[in-house]
Amino acid sequence: MKTPPTDRSSEHLYVLRSEATYGWHAGHLPDGCQVLVTSCSVFFSPAGDFLSCQNRAPDVRISEAPIRVRRFFLPERRIGIVDLPETAREFARLDVTQTWSEEERREYPGLIREWFEAGKYVFYCDGCGFYMSANGDVESS
Repeated sequence: MKTPPTDRSSEHLYVLRSEATYGWHAGHLPDGCQVLVTSCSVFFSPAGDFLSCQNRAPDVRISEAPIRVRRFFLPERRIGIVDLPETAREFARLDVTQTWSEEERREYPGLIREWFEAGKYVFYCDGCGFYMSANGDVESS
């Protein structure tokens, strides 16, 4: 059985869009930096690299728009992006021959490949996980 992927390239950019229903806003600052505002403000370079996290909202106007950022995770804030849901990560990193059924062992690699091919990812915001589409829409929570 071919091992399914667990992470995309560190250069991959993930799209995040504002989701007021779930409590986050995404946009651009006048200097070109990108920002994600939740219970804190997470700043990214124009190229999508994580810069910093601050407890307060930016002092300047944010132009609301989708942002494109690299994978990041701030455990102390419980916010960030991972490529796979926890169950799929567990499957990929453990010897599942004793704990997963034969059917699960047969189907999961294909499900993981389909997830990757569709560009999906998991966005954690204040500890809640959201399954995201490649274009930054929440598919489920």
